[in-house]
Formats: sequence, structure tokens, C-alpha cells
Amino acid sequence: MKNKNAVSRHIEMIISFLLFVGFVMFLLFFIKPYEKATLSESVLAGLEYNLEQQTLVELKSVFIKIENSEEEDCGFKKVKRSEFRGSKSPIIIEDNDPVLKVNEVEDSFYLLVSPGIDNNYDFGNCKDFIVGSIEARNIISNEVLQELNDKYKSKYEDLRESLGVPSTIDFAVSFDGSEMEKNIPEGLNVIARIATKPVLFSNGSIINKEFVFKVW
Repeated sequence: MKNKNAVSRHIEMIISFLLFVGFVMFLLFFIKPYEKATLSESVLAGLEYNLEQQTLVELKSVFIKIENSEEEDCGFKKVKRSEFRGSKSPIIIEDNDPVLKVNEVEDSFYLLVSPGIDNNYDFGNCKDFIVGSIEARNIISNEVLQELNDKYKSKYEDLRESLGVPSTIDFAVSFDGSEMEKNIPEGLNVIARIATKPVLFSNGSIINKEFVFKVW
């Protein structure tokens, strides 16, 4: 009789243990707290990467020094649209490229070529010039950022899809005075990260802006 009771209690303990393990497995399988945290971090990283990729423009910078010349156009420090050869690769200025002249000192200045700037430079026919430093880089355009900001308000779902954010997750991005942000319901877990990135403005200035990325 005692053996039967002992066996019965042993079986009950095994059944209870199996039920407990099954319940825990059920919670882990359906709730998956570990996957949610990993997913949110992954979405956050993807949001930052995709936003940057969608707002990058190419910025070309060429240092120019005008030499003495009898050509009339050179008196106005105009340079013929040309191919500037540097140590790495040539920079070609096309007819429709926006070009900005900055940092002018006597007969020297920089030409900035980028779709992220305002065009205020007219080329002439001057060929007598010296090309100094040449640089080409990709940089975030403030103009494109503002376009995404408008799209966030009017076409949120389209923007979310283009930035690779799943439909089950919402996102927000703020950057020094501009916000792509919506109301966040109370009680939700918000994951955020901060990054500082250089941004090109239409006047040719480059300012480091602080970006705050959020998903929930």
C-alpha cells in the first residue's frame, strides 16, 4: 500500500513538473520576450541605416585658384565647366549640376557641386586656373530630410515601408528642431538611440546634427 502511494506521489510530481515546463514553453513560444527585444534593436539599427541611405547626396569640393589672364571672363573669376582631375578620381561638372562658390579669398575659392545646394555660380570660359585639393564624399542633405519629414506626416505608411520598419512597429526620428514623431501610447516599451551626423545645407554649410531614433 505504501509502495502504491509512493508511486502515485511520484507520478503526480512528474505530471506537475511536465505541466510546469509545458506552461513555460508555451509562454516563451507565443510571447517570445527575447525575440521582441532583439527584433526592436534590429529594427532600430535598420531605421538609422535606411534613413541615412535615403538622404545621402554626393558632395564634390574643388579648390580653384585663378591665374593672371587676359581673358575677359577671368576678371569675374569664372571657370569653364570642366573635368577636374585629382589624385583619386576626376570630378566632372555637368551643365545641370548645382554649383556654389564659397570661401573666396582674392583669386582663390572653392566650388561645391551637389544636388543639396543652391546654384549661384555661372561658368564662363576661363581656362587659366590651377586646381588644388579635390574631394568627393556622400553626406546627408537637409533638403531631403525635410522631404522625409513632410512624408512622415502625409504618407506615414509608405515611409515606414521604405525605411524597412515592420507594420507591427512604429517609429520616430527627431533632429535638431525637426521631428518625425507621433504620439506614443502610454505603457509601451520605447527603444531609442542617439547619433550625430553631418548635414549639408543649401548654402553650402555643413552642421553636425543630433539624431534621435525611436521604435516601439
